[in-house]
Amino acid sequence: MNYLLVGTEAYNLNKRKEELIKSILGDDSSMALSFYRGVDKVETREIIDDCQTSPFLSDQKVVLWQDPLFFADNRAENSEEINRLLTYLKQPNESTTLIISYEGQLPANSRLLKDLSGYMKLERYDYPTAEEFANLVNRDLNQHNLKLDRQAINALLDRLPVNVENWKNELEKLKLYPGRLDAGRITDLISRPLEDDVFELSNAVVDGKLAKAIQVYRDLMVTHKNDISSLIGLLANQFRTMSQVRIMDDLHYSDEEIAQAISAKSSYRIKMVRRAIGNSTSEQLMKLLSELSDLDQQIKSGYIDGQSGLEMFIIRSTKR
Repeated sequence: MNYLLVGTEAYNLNKRKEELIKSILGDDSSMALSFYRGVDKVETREIIDDCQTSPFLSDQKVVLWQDPLFFADNRAENSEEINRLLTYLKQPNESTTLIISYEGQLPANSRLLKDLSGYMKLERYDYPTAEEFANLVNRDLNQHNLKLDRQAINALLDRLPVNVENWKNELEKLKLYPGRLDAGRITDLISRPLEDDVFELSNAVVDGKLAKAIQVYRDLMVTHKNDISSLIGLLANQFRTMSQVRIMDDLHYSDEEIAQAISAKSSYRIKMVRRAIGNSTSEQLMKLLSELSDLDQQIKSGYIDGQSGLEMFIIRSTKR
């Protein structure tokens, strides 16, 4: 059996690779594992030659090919490489397991996926929905006998990005804490990603929620008052994303289609952006982006203080 592992969710994808290799080769895989990376521009012919070579001092071997370039590159010459691979897969070496993994966004109707999955076992590992992620967090807490009340769980979920690998790292931190994990302790132990705070700030600005926007901004200033340039850059990216979502929403794209088009981590995030945008037009959103760019130049030129200048921008933009 040969395997094709694809998706945007790195933790489970990499875990599955390790499980497969161990199940085939046991604990000592050093002599029977070949590893290739697409970034090294390895040719398909070389992969196939390795697959066809008998294992050395072992009954089985594994050839792991990570992120082949043809998944991200649609050049015409790739068709020859793909056809060569498909020809091998029709009559593969029984003593070799080929594992192809690709960490990235691929459409479910991809012709390449369809062709390869005809000869390989396809497994997809994509970002969970917000509901699936919340269920995962609760299962892990129960499994490790970590008792949190509803307020503490809500605080935890509010501070976590929908990212399994990040959650597993934070879980290790929670397991080491000796005391009771209430909402206050969760707030102390788990830092919200800067991107999430900026996401909340941009949503409040566009939604016209002045009090909320100022609250989030002043909370950010406690830890990032010397990082105004990065905050402006993240805000600009968010306004740009909002404009793209507005345009595609007007064209009746679904959340999943938009997430795929702009390489968003999840369709749930797109749903939240749609809600924040409300009736704002793409022109209004691009105007915010333009004004933010002007502000950035004025701050860098020393004409305006960064902290007060960004706060005034937020107030003006929220009051439109």
